[in-house]
This record gives sequence, C-alpha cells and structure tokens, in this order.
Amino acid sequence: MSENFVDEKLLHAKLEVIHAKIDLNYKNTLIKLENIDKALNLRSEALNFKLAELAQSRKNVIEKIDANNRNVCTRLECINKTMDLKSEVLDHRLAELNQLRKEVIEDRDSFVKKEVYNIKIDILDSLVNRVTVLETRLIVVAGATIVFLGVIEIILHYFWGR
Repeated sequence: MSENFVDEKLLHAKLEVIHAKIDLNYKNTLIKLENIDKALNLRSEALNFKLAELAQSRKNVIEKIDANNRNVCTRLECINKTMDLKSEVLDHRLAELNQLRKEVIEDRDSFVKKEVYNIKIDILDSLVNRVTVLETRLIVVAGATIVFLGVIEIILHYFWGR
C-alpha cells in the first residue's frame, strides 16, 4: 500500500504541475489575445483614418474628372468647329479638282496615246535604221568608186601619160 500511496502522491503532484502549466498557458493566451485585440483596435483606427483619406481623395479625383470633362467638351466643340471649316475647305478644293479633271478630259484628245506613240516610234526607228544602212552602203559605194577612179587615173597616167 505504501507504494500505491507514493504513486498517488506522485501522480497528484504531476497533476498539480500540469494544472499549473495549463493555468500559465491560459494566462499567456489571454495576454496574447488582449495584445491582439489592442493591435486590431489600432489597425481598425488606422484603417478608418485611411478610409477617410481615401474618401477625400476620391472626392478630389471626381472634381478633377469633372473639370477635365468640361475641358474635353470645350475642346471637342472647338474640334467640331475646326472640322466643319476643314470640311468646307476640302469641298472647295474638291470642286476645283473636279474642274481640273474636266479640263484634263477635254485636253486628253490633243495628246497621243502611248500605244500609238510606241507603234509610230517603232516605225520611225526602223526607217532610221534603213536610212543608216543605205547611207553606209552609199558611202562604201562612193568610196569604192573614188578608189576605182583613182586607180584608173593612175593606170592611165602611167600607160598613156608618158
């Protein structure tokens, strides 16, 4: 029985140590939870402050966007007026180009078409080639005649001129 009694006391002492550790862990956990709660409260205040800043920034951005929209509308009105003026100028230039086109169409008949020109220039080239050939032949015949007459004159001079 004495061993049982010692074992019971030892178990009871171990149990008390475990209870003390559990109590200590419980108190530490409560302290940590309180610190977390304080940190969350501080974060919440910081987020509320940031939220207020963001709301003010949003308001400022909306005001800037509205100002830019008014500016863009004014610019668009100016651009529309400019486009109208440019359109009138282009219409005037188009009318002038149409008039020029009519004049070109009227003057077109006074020009020779490329196909006709090419045919006539080919004929002219062939005639020039023929004339060149005939001219060359004429020069050769004239040169041969002059040489022949020169040879006859030399022969006559030697045989009859002595």
